[in-house]
Amino acid sequence: MISALRRRRSRAVGITTALHGAGGFGKTTLADLVCSDQKLRSHFDQRIYHITIGRDVRSRAAIAAKANEMAGSITGQTPTHEDPRRAGEHLGRLLDQRPRCLLVIDDVWDESQLAPFLIGGGKCTRLVTTRVPSALPDGSLPVLVDQMSNTQARQLLTWELPTLHDELADNLLAVTGRWPLLLRLMNSLLHEVGPRAAEVNAEAARLLHTLLNHGPAAVDGDQHVALNLSEPDERKRAVSATMRAGTQLLGSGGEDRFAELGIFAEDEPIPVDLALRLWEATSGLDRAEGRRLCTRLGRLSLASLSEDGTTLTLHDVIRDYLRAELGAAGITSSNTALVSSLSRVLPPGTPLADGHPHPASAWWELDEHVDYLSGHLVAHLRDAGHHDEAEAVAGDLRWAEAQLLRAGPRAVYSDLAGIPGERATVMAAAVARAAHLLIPTNPPYALIDALHARLSRTPGWSAQVAARRAALTRPALTSRWPLTDLPAGSLRRTLSGHRAPVCSVSVAPDGSWLASAGYDKAVAWDTTTGRRRRQFLGHHDAVRAVVISPDGTLVATASGETIRLWDPATGGLLRVLPGHDNTIQTLAFSPDSTALAEGGQGRRIRLWDVGTGQRLRTFAGSGAIIRSVAFAPDGTWLAAGCDDGTVWAWGTDTTEPRLRLTAHHGPVGSVAISPDGAWLVTGGDDGAVRTWDARTGAAQRTLGRQSDPVYALVFSADGTWLAAGGRDTQVRLWQWPGGETRTVLSGHRLPVRALAADPAGAWLASGGDDNVVHLWNTFATPDADISEYHVGRVSAVSVQSDEAMVATVSDGGVVQRWDAVTGAPRSQGRAGYPTRRPDDDWLFGLIEDPPPAPLLARLRVAALAPPGAWAAGAIDDKAVRLWDSSTGRRRAVLRDSRKVRLLAIAPDGTWIAGAGHDAAVHVWCAETGRRITSFHGHRAPITALAAAPDNTLLAAGAKDGTIRLWNAQTGDQGAIMTGHASAVTALNFAPDRTWLASGSDDGTVRRWDTGTGAPHNRAARATQGVTALAVSADGAWLATCAQDHALRVWDARTGECLAMIRTGGPLTHITWFPTGTSLTVGGERGLYVFDFTPGMLRRVSPP
Repeated sequence: MISALRRRRSRAVGITTALHGAGGFGKTTLADLVCSDQKLRSHFDQRIYHITIGRDVRSRAAIAAKANEMAGSITGQTPTHEDPRRAGEHLGRLLDQRPRCLLVIDDVWDESQLAPFLIGGGKCTRLVTTRVPSALPDGSLPVLVDQMSNTQARQLLTWELPTLHDELADNLLAVTGRWPLLLRLMNSLLHEVGPRAAEVNAEAARLLHTLLNHGPAAVDGDQHVALNLSEPDERKRAVSATMRAGTQLLGSGGEDRFAELGIFAEDEPIPVDLALRLWEATSGLDRAEGRRLCTRLGRLSLASLSEDGTTLTLHDVIRDYLRAELGAAGITSSNTALVSSLSRVLPPGTPLADGHPHPASAWWELDEHVDYLSGHLVAHLRDAGHHDEAEAVAGDLRWAEAQLLRAGPRAVYSDLAGIPGERATVMAAAVARAAHLLIPTNPPYALIDALHARLSRTPGWSAQVAARRAALTRPALTSRWPLTDLPAGSLRRTLSGHRAPVCSVSVAPDGSWLASAGYDKAVAWDTTTGRRRRQFLGHHDAVRAVVISPDGTLVATASGETIRLWDPATGGLLRVLPGHDNTIQTLAFSPDSTALAEGGQGRRIRLWDVGTGQRLRTFAGSGAIIRSVAFAPDGTWLAAGCDDGTVWAWGTDTTEPRLRLTAHHGPVGSVAISPDGAWLVTGGDDGAVRTWDARTGAAQRTLGRQSDPVYALVFSADGTWLAAGGRDTQVRLWQWPGGETRTVLSGHRLPVRALAADPAGAWLASGGDDNVVHLWNTFATPDADISEYHVGRVSAVSVQSDEAMVATVSDGGVVQRWDAVTGAPRSQGRAGYPTRRPDDDWLFGLIEDPPPAPLLARLRVAALAPPGAWAAGAIDDKAVRLWDSSTGRRRAVLRDSRKVRLLAIAPDGTWIAGAGHDAAVHVWCAETGRRITSFHGHRAPITALAAAPDNTLLAAGAKDGTIRLWNAQTGDQGAIMTGHASAVTALNFAPDRTWLASGSDDGTVRRWDTGTGAPHNRAARATQGVTALAVSADGAWLATCAQDHALRVWDARTGECLAMIRTGGPLTHITWFPTGTSLTVGGERGLYVFDFTPGMLRRVSPP
């Protein structure tokens, strides 16, 4: 086995048995021995990871939790994926990033349990133990471990015993079937009678008699018929007979106490003190007698007692026997006794929020046996029949907080996953979606703030969060607005298997499967299980389109200049349609499944008869590339979107166009036709989703005008909603025909390229550049109130002096103002365009042709003048431009600013400083754009800039870790500060400018005296590189953002971290509100506003 494991790279070795479902043959013991071999450990450089599955791990959530647990053992951070495949893919990615290792997956019962552990890990070897040989993957090397040889069995039976008569030994070997589990029990029972041979042989005869009378063995003449281990019923009777023989030695009541251990979790060490508590509750057994019973169980091999005597472990075969002996009533009564005993030492539970169920006992205050009970209390409550109490505990925020601190988010999720009902499902899903952000924090209590922030708008959690936040007396950060980085609660499943962007999806008419096309391949998936049904093989180029015929009998794919038709049942190729001269990008079947339309770089629409393969007709439009094509529901006409912004429609029986629309400023990425055929909807690279009267071509409205291109549209089959996806990575749903926002689905990491709807309207599929297909519920979700306004990259942020509004600059030079309390948009303007307000008709597309807007290029650099009156920014290698954020009019262009990468605006707005890749700082007049002066002195590129509140000082930090000050009015150089080990990435002055705060890539935050350049105190460590920094208006608090996507608030005087919270993406800008009790943070995932409460701390400004 050791040799096989060392040479079978990226393959599986299975320790199994030829006897389906049989345990107790030593598979786990053999695996442990193999893994302790020094040569094997050296081969894998000690990277051997072990997980025990067990028979009780059956649900998808439980299987996913095991894969999450394995990932946690490798990295120290346990994810909480709900779906086994997603959990397995995460684990596979971890394994792919690491050197060779050995995964030991113990006690597997079926293929579904093993599947997540077989994904990825090209340098990983798997060692699997299972009593179900068919569970092993194809190509694995099976190592059979079942019935011992006669010599091995005799040696185990007689181990360290006096001589046993040969005939007696032979008969015992026969009736035990040479089963290692029973032989070990027999050996232990014989040791109990002492060292004398006569007594041992007499006891052996008694045991043989017991097995003959109560077990499955029979006498055939003078020979005892061997136990048939292939028969499960015979195995059970043999175990029962052997156990009876052993439990008779436990003394009065010992057999009943032993049986009660069957209520504890499978494959989990049982705390001896918890067993003693159980026995005291069920029978009044005192602790001393209980400990003696534990010792006796270990000596008889009925249980394994740890060396320190603190835990007992049961073999699952023995546990099954004990549970059978207890019966349903015994299991319930024993669990009742256990939880009642535990509850008596706890105070009563109190209501946390009106209308929310609360536990009868304050289980979160448990301080005994927490390692075991944190994972199993809820299960014991359920097994006791206390279902209401189990649900109340699992859904109580105080218990969830305690679980999170003790065992991480997986424990919180697992408790809820075992509770039936929609309420618990919604609550569990919210925890799972936030799990990647719920990792240990410093200070530790900040983890609770992160949990509250993620659950504050979820039904079942929201009222509890509000109650807990109101009672806080410690420092804390609380999100004022809905978080912009919350993933949607509607995600049903993720299909992973593509290794390139997914550009097309199509759902079968019965919804049971779908097809996806990517630049790598075309695949059919089972939508229920998420498993791949088949791959359509034979493409020699990127597959750009796939479509399933409405009758479900055909699949069409487009790859390069070729269209192929496939049998979806077999995956066999049926026909190749000839005669294409350019790359095909889009396909559509006619409603009756007899015709197929295609378009692409050939700049025409061609219609094909799928039965004969003959071309029926060709439709010519503007001569532009065809991006999208769609049939009307009645099949009498079709429409196409083109690269030149036009949309064309033709009758299918003629080549003459029936409509020509100038629809968008830029390419039309998608067209969709409503199920009643009355409406045509188009999405374009200009970010607009427009609706048109399909008969007249009259423009109707624009839905949710966005800043990013729209690539995909789809209607529900019943016409009640419309979905759009595009470059902003989100899928947006609107009610139809009203146009009200239904929900926003966030989950893709890169642009969404394809959408398809379930014919029943319950879900939709989306494919994207992140190589995955997501399946989503389409009903409005609990987190549908996530603002769709302040989502997206923020390049600069400012707070109005009266704290009424927050202003931001985002890509394309868009300046937006938000209500500081609610997060609602107040106005929007863009460089060169006037401000738009929410009640402006054209903002919501209520007039036919809103003013055109350019595509929003990513800003190279941006800054906002306090309090957001004007903005500065540049794209690509262009000069920095200044524009009025209200009118959109250009104020100035900074001369010689094409290489500027950093900007700092004077607090009074009179000048603006900038720096690029050189070591100089340049200053321009904000009114004229004329360069006023340049500051030199640094020997490395400038990496951070800041202006003092009174406009008198300018600070610049460099890549070499130094900081220099200049008098902004005279140009005189001031103090030079050294101490950072790497680039200075953030600077901010104290309100009185007597000290300066700096953050660095080295992960430290420092304070400096601006007069002398001396450090004020020891550096505070933010754990990872600092990306932004701000001092509160009174100088008492210091806020930082770091590369771990976390916001931290520090005591500026002591350097102590008071509060922190993680977000879902990089953070680059931070600004305190003038009162110093709130702050706004911007980054890749949008805009956040947090309220900071210092709790009982007293504000003390540093000297």
